[in-house]
Amino acid sequence: MRSDNGNTPPALGESEVISSEAFAMLGAGDVAYVRPQAIEGRTIYLIFSAEGEQIGGYENREVAFAACRQNDLEPLSAH
Repeated sequence: MRSDNGNTPPALGESEVISSEAFAMLGAGDVAYVRPQAIEGRTIYLIFSAEGEQIGGYENREVAFAACRQNDLEPLSAH
């Protein structure tokens, strides 16, 4: 794999370990979770960041997914 400057990044050696927390956050800024929620007798689709912060909501699942993509987020379903 090459970096932006054309150099090959160093491989992780046995002494170089990535923490569980750091591994879990890889790509976290690129992902949003869409979860259905019943509110007052109707279903809405809430959008959450990878950190769990609610960042939006729509009455239609497809519109919620489209909103994620328009904001450079990869939507994933959460149940």
